[in-house]
Amino acid sequence: MKITSSQSNNENTLSSHSGTVALIGRPNTGKSTLLNTILGKKISIVSRIPQTTRFIIRGILNRPSGQIVFLDSPGIHTSKSHLGKKLNISAEETARGVDLTLYLVDLHRRPGQEETRILHLLESLDTPFLVGMNKIDKGKGYVDEYMRLFQTLSFTDRLKSYIPVSALSGKNCEEIVAAIFEYLPAGPPIYPPEWSDGLSARIMTADLIREKLLKYLKKEIPHEIAVLVKELEDDPDKPGLVQIYADIFVIRKSQKGIVIGNKGTALKQIGTEAREDMEKFFNKKVYLNLFVRVHPNWMRDPEILRQMGYFDVP
Repeated sequence: MKITSSQSNNENTLSSHSGTVALIGRPNTGKSTLLNTILGKKISIVSRIPQTTRFIIRGILNRPSGQIVFLDSPGIHTSKSHLGKKLNISAEETARGVDLTLYLVDLHRRPGQEETRILHLLESLDTPFLVGMNKIDKGKGYVDEYMRLFQTLSFTDRLKSYIPVSALSGKNCEEIVAAIFEYLPAGPPIYPPEWSDGLSARIMTADLIREKLLKYLKKEIPHEIAVLVKELEDDPDKPGLVQIYADIFVIRKSQKGIVIGNKGTALKQIGTEAREDMEKFFNKKVYLNLFVRVHPNWMRDPEILRQMGYFDVP
């Protein structure tokens, strides 16, 4: 086990290594920010609201050293809701069957119940893992408490490195990449180099809308909101234009008014910013039409969850 604070291996001296890496942690530890920073592009939405990620996001990094296939998972948390339990199952299953796990902690939040659950998960695996200690740009935080916690583990032989990092500024992100390559198996790329991410256009579109909803409505509607893309297709009469129709689900009628805003101002702002991101994503002009619908039980409706692409639920 070692503490890594600077890159100790030159990528070009390594043989070709490729493999899958599960990115796990509590909600809002910066997993999506870290993935976006490492890849140099946005493939996962970011918000200060916990539980922003609701899908397993696949991000592929190609280097002369080889290929890393990142699997960014929902934050592991304590939840009794149907959706929350499914998110935890999804996150934990992500860590099974990968070559290496990157466990990201927020140094400025004390270790909590989620850490116990995550450490039990890591104990049940037989693969190596790294610990990324995020948000070092804000200071030392609770690093001593985390170090004491990790040093009590009975499976420290599989904990290969502690890496202080700032996902937001990019500090030590290359050290994480170097450490991952060091512990991945030697072998050819898993995916063709031209493949970059695994989110479908429909799911990414819904998440871009939800990101803006979280940005503007975080005080009023933290997690009781979802987006279902009903139609996404190229306009046959206007080449270079994508038409998108999406439903925004809330659970109470009062929330509908908050999302729409006075004379539609809130929904217009959300739609404008989401459309701008979509045009970058598709590299095309986008026509976006949003509808706000009240569905009190969408979080417990298997058919709605299936349509949204969250889970293959029975």
